[in-house]
Amino acid sequence: MAFNLIDSSDIEIIQDDSDIKLELVNSIPSVDNSVSTSSTNAIENQAITNYVDARANYSTNETTIGKWIDGKPLYRKVYKITNGLTIDTLLSLNVSGLNIERCIRLDGWQYGSEFSFISLNFYNSDFNYLYLYDNTTINYQYHWSATEIYIIIEYTKTTD
Repeated sequence: MAFNLIDSSDIEIIQDDSDIKLELVNSIPSVDNSVSTSSTNAIENQAITNYVDARANYSTNETTIGKWIDGKPLYRKVYKITNGLTIDTLLSLNVSGLNIERCIRLDGWQYGSEFSFISLNFYNSDFNYLYLYDNTTINYQYHWSATEIYIIIEYTKTTD
C-alpha cells in the first residue's frame, strides 16, 4: 500500500476550548486518482504527529509553536544554564533580542545535589523567585546549589 505524504500547508488546524480538529485543505489523490480510506487515515495520523511534534518542541533556538488568542504567532525558547551556578545567586538573562510583547509562560527546572529537581515557579519569599522584568530580562533568585537550570519562556513578539 502506498500513500502520499502531505505538508502542513495541506492541513487546517481548528482548535476551540475542548477539541482539536484537523481538516485536509487539499485532497491528496493516490496513483489511481482516488483517495482511499487507508491513505486518508495515514494522512490524518501524520497530521496529528506533526501537530504534536510542533507543540512538544523544546529547543534552545526560538521556535514558533502556534498562535496566541489574538492570532499572533506564539514562540518558545529554552535556556540551559550550567556554568557559574553558586548558592544565593541572582541569575539575570538578557532577552531583549527576543522582542517580547507579551509573556505567556515562564517556568523551568533546577537540578542540584541537594534535590533531584525543583520547579522554578516554586515560590519561597526568602529565597526563590522567577520573573520577567520589563520584557527584557529574566531574573531568577535561588538559594540552593544547582548543577543545571532550564528556563522556558513562551511569548508573542512586538515585530509581528
